[in-house]
Amino acid sequence: MEFEFSPEQDMLRKSFADFLAKECSHDMVKEWHKDKNGYSSAVWKKMAGLGWMELIIESIENKEGTSFFDAVILFEELGKALFPSPLFASAAMAGAIFLQGKKENHEEMDLSGIMTGKKVYTAALTNEKGDFDHHHPGVCAVSGENGEYRLNGTRLFVPYADSAHYLLVAADVKNGGPTLFKIKTDTAGFTAAPMETLYPERKCVVKLEDVTVDSSSIVGEIGRGDRYVEAAAGPVTVLKCSEMLGGMNFIVDTAVQYAKERHQFGKPLGVLQAIQHYCADMATLYEGARMTIYLAASLINDGLSSEKEVSMAKAWISDGYKKCTWLSHQIHGAIGFTDEYPVHLYYRHAKENELMLGDARRHRQKLIEQMGI
Repeated sequence: MEFEFSPEQDMLRKSFADFLAKECSHDMVKEWHKDKNGYSSAVWKKMAGLGWMELIIESIENKEGTSFFDAVILFEELGKALFPSPLFASAAMAGAIFLQGKKENHEEMDLSGIMTGKKVYTAALTNEKGDFDHHHPGVCAVSGENGEYRLNGTRLFVPYADSAHYLLVAADVKNGGPTLFKIKTDTAGFTAAPMETLYPERKCVVKLEDVTVDSSSIVGEIGRGDRYVEAAAGPVTVLKCSEMLGGMNFIVDTAVQYAKERHQFGKPLGVLQAIQHYCADMATLYEGARMTIYLAASLINDGLSSEKEVSMAKAWISDGYKKCTWLSHQIHGAIGFTDEYPVHLYYRHAKENELMLGDARRHRQKLIEQMGI
């Protein structure tokens, strides 16, 4: 297989890379991780001005004049820079779920707030065991006499919940089934507290205690929330894979460059056969990941069935990215473990994202089921 980008897409990649090189150094990333919001509001506004949120949603929607690969390219560059922001949670995940509700119900949904960056959304789909439970949500919704709903439950690993404007949550409506609700984060009974995780990008524990919303907060139809999440999972997972691919690309390139430049006993590390094997293994893992991700993306772009290919991509990148960071640590030696050097950030990024949207084991199991083995 050979995937070639158009000259316009090459220019698009360069514009993303140039912006991130200027606005997102590794030192800035570390500072933003400590910020109360977990990201730079100033850079967020610049991204919105460049139309990045709009590009993501229109790419997922497959709007005329756009390509799903436009969003794939963007998330690759974001992964290379380890850029922390709610872009994935808001524009990719929440945006894709809204688009599915709109598509199935022919319902007009106002996405302008997400597309302009003025409203930040996040999705709370992970239960207290760390599992996605949109088919059987651990959050319960009880309807009242006046058409309102009271929501109760706890969600874990919710990105940027303490700085987002809205939360999307799947709740079990009695006699109705899994239903998606859109909740304002300043609603009484909503609390979000930061979690300490392996990778320091913002994650929160969200508690809903008698959070009361009206029927206008329901996304799509009652009892179909799990279908919207499942339908959005394909493109959303591929965009997460693309982010991981960008980080993997950075790790491979910097490790190879270090092997060329670092001299030991008067010779570059790269002349050692063991180091050459490490580099070859990393290149093989990267190329395998790139081809599987681009294959899945091309099927999504063409509107074709892609479930097997999405699972192949997530399984490969989940293992491959983590292995590449291990090998990079071996090549760099002690300096690779220091806080001043960025390798440890990519290791932690690889480990955390390995578990997001299903780890390699889960996707291999899905692949087995899809193949009828």
